[in-house]
Amino acid sequence: VKVRAQRTPDKICIQHKNIQLSYHALHEASDQLAHYLIADCNINPGDYVAICVDKSEWMIISILAILKAGAAYVPMDPTYPRLRIQSIIQNCGCRHMIVDQQISLENNISLIDLRQLQLDNSGQGELNIHITSDHPAYIIHTSGSTGKAKGCLLTHRNVVRLIKNEQHDFDFHEQDVWIMAHSLCFDFSVWEIWGALLYGAKLIIPERTDTQDPALLLQLVKKHHVSILNQTPDAFYQFMEAEMQTDCHDLTNHLRYIIFGGAKLNPGRLKKWVHFYPLQKIKLINMYGITETTVHVTFYKL
Repeated sequence: VKVRAQRTPDKICIQHKNIQLSYHALHEASDQLAHYLIADCNINPGDYVAICVDKSEWMIISILAILKAGAAYVPMDPTYPRLRIQSIIQNCGCRHMIVDQQISLENNISLIDLRQLQLDNSGQGELNIHITSDHPAYIIHTSGSTGKAKGCLLTHRNVVRLIKNEQHDFDFHEQDVWIMAHSLCFDFSVWEIWGALLYGAKLIIPERTDTQDPALLLQLVKKHHVSILNQTPDAFYQFMEAEMQTDCHDLTNHLRYIIFGGAKLNPGRLKKWVHFYPLQKIKLINMYGITETTVHVTFYKL
């Protein structure tokens, strides 16, 4: 992000509702928060910092700040039951949690409330934190199908290898527009966030309700001219039905890739979509993987 801020400082990289951040603004804001985490919260390299916030530009700022401080982020959804949040905090040994709303916990954890922060923007100098590519970047917990959620720790090397992988036949570029269609607690979000930022593209951050309603998601995709859309198969089947019910099938004006992941895809259910949008117009890519292997491990172009 720092390199992008130097190369294209005024380019918009984050948009949430009517709020837009340039790469320069994102870099500056995350630097300020990182300084605060280090100086005021005593966060050290190797720490695990919980983050429990709704989708907004501050979600991305907070993630970057945690990483810049040398720590790893541990995402939790504000809708999680309190006991699940407390269990994850205890499991990871988090001393601090970034929040944007009132939350009551029994754990001995320090809450960093984004609503109350007054960050110093007077210029605090360069962050001098040394981390390696094998440093932890995040811990995402599985759904807990075995009875207890399991935390999966992934490194910076894992994330960079995921995005900058010569085995993927993608042509992502800085003119692309991505949309964060998934929860921060679902590792598909890792692909969406860093796929956009590491290629210097733009990331749309929708409201939770926008991603739960296929018709609203379709409106956002069209409004913002999204070019890279990531979907689980079940979510896409609903998105496809919403699109088929419209009178104007014009997604080829901007949508370049639809990337599937998270579950088994049934290609037979895509026939109606391909009738309106031939594969040479909008590429369909089936990818799959598990949290432990950093989001995706397969690539198949339909």
